[in-house]
Amino acid sequence: MQQMYPAPPLAYWLHLPPTGDQQTLHPFIVFLHGRGESGDNPEWVKKHGLPKFLDDRPEFPFVVLSPQCPANSHWGEQTDAVIALCDHICATYPVDPARQYLTGFSMGGAGAWLIASRHPARFAAMASVCAYTPSETEFEAELCGMKDLPVWIFHGEQDTIIPVSHAYQLETLFSECGGDASLTIHPDQGHSAKVYADAALYDWLLQHTNEET
Repeated sequence: MQQMYPAPPLAYWLHLPPTGDQQTLHPFIVFLHGRGESGDNPEWVKKHGLPKFLDDRPEFPFVVLSPQCPANSHWGEQTDAVIALCDHICATYPVDPARQYLTGFSMGGAGAWLIASRHPARFAAMASVCAYTPSETEFEAELCGMKDLPVWIFHGEQDTIIPVSHAYQLETLFSECGGDASLTIHPDQGHSAKVYADAALYDWLLQHTNEET
């Protein structure tokens, strides 16, 4: 079940697994959209990526939060708002605190790197899809704080919007900090969010837990 919440500080879509048992704790995914879905119409959030995929998967077993970035902003400026919204969802719904995951597409992929680097203990794993390398001056220094976080980087080799070189750069920067990211390059894809329809991504996320949370 997906529900839309057009309320401040960030509008968002929320997917809840079909269960009446409030004692069962569910894994939790935060999905960050790309630049084209920013604005004041939450319907745009469902154009690409995980929220679009969920329209055909009402039985998806994760709680999924898909916030909307305001127009003329970016996820790096919305870090506190995203974390506050995560706190609200986790306090309101049966979320497993040890199975919180972060992912993003395009601008959202860059945002996922920024948020994970600023809150490295919050999430059990992170996946970025067709992300660009964040330009914030503090990013490389903060990146080393998340070196123990499991990361999977996806990119299309034919991407003409965000060149695949960004994926290699992110992998290199993370490696220089002592991190070990998995890197998947799809040779026949461009700027694509098709990976969100692949069950392998969610199987991989569930392999990781954060018992310190």
